[in-house]
Amino acid sequence: MKYAWVLVLGCIAFGQDGPKPKPGVDQKAIDAAIEKGAAWLLKQEHKPWGFDTRGMMRHHELVLYTLLHAGIDRDHELFKKLLKEILETRLERTYCVSLQAMLLLELDAVKYQGRLAQCCQFLVDNQLANGQWGYGKEVPQEEITPKGGV
Repeated sequence: MKYAWVLVLGCIAFGQDGPKPKPGVDQKAIDAAIEKGAAWLLKQEHKPWGFDTRGMMRHHELVLYTLLHAGIDRDHELFKKLLKEILETRLERTYCVSLQAMLLLELDAVKYQGRLAQCCQFLVDNQLANGQWGYGKEVPQEEITPKGGV
């Protein structure tokens, strides 16, 4: 019964359509900016995973996660290319591995459960004694392949 009251109060507070935008927020402008940013990402040259000429790590996982949230079709050529690339790349960097886990979880947790287990094991193996994470060190794939049922 108390959950019914929460629902009633929620409907009263937010109306039946959910939360109302804050005054002064132009949702059309926000949507246009997201669309413009996604279009820009789609036009960029995304070279194979690794480091660029300045020694900066490429973040295909971040690009894919951004495109996913921008609503780009999962069958888009670039989306499929980058996804294939990250799935075939060794797990080496904490940032990339954690983003990859979030991406795969949202894409299809069941389909990618093996790779998700590898990402989780990598993160566990790279957690520091104080509970934080460093940049990560490569763990050979054979060592992080889950054993037993998931």
